[in-house]
Amino acid sequence: YKTSEGIVDLSKEGDFFLSKLKEADAKIAETNVQLDVLKQTEEYVQGRNKNKNAEPASLGMTDPVLTVLLTQLYQTEFELEKTRQVSGNKNPQIEVYEALITKLKPSILTSINNLRNNLLIIRNRLQAGNSQLNLAINKIPLKEKTLLDISREQSIKNAIYTFLLQKREESAIAAASIVPN
Repeated sequence: YKTSEGIVDLSKEGDFFLSKLKEADAKIAETNVQLDVLKQTEEYVQGRNKNKNAEPASLGMTDPVLTVLLTQLYQTEFELEKTRQVSGNKNPQIEVYEALITKLKPSILTSINNLRNNLLIIRNRLQAGNSQLNLAINKIPLKEKTLLDISREQSIKNAIYTFLLQKREESAIAAASIVPN
């Protein structure tokens, strides 16, 4: 039974599956954080001229292209605000900054969408893996019960066999002690 079911040690197997499940849950949580960061960044980029929100944190952002584009956007916005404060709205450099920001926005949004799609695929794969691990964990009690039943039957049959061997030996000894006429 152990060979056919691939059982080594059920308690260790359960611990193994639980540790894998914890790892997968941690990766799913990390992916969800990255998706939230992307959502905040996208809202910031899309509503840039409407409100003066602080730049969103790029915590957990792993895409180097997106990081570079966002850095360029933030620096350009900083230079734009600095130029407006120093020389007012009539400075021709303001138009250059505005044009650069307008060029950066589509690239950033495309990069965010690509990264979001990749993260959603990763999260779906991790969730599917979690489902498989949960199924395996749920099978462990059934395997344990079946193994216990088999072990009990084995011990009963072993006891009967030992009893029968003992009786055979006793019969052989009793038969040997009878002296023939």
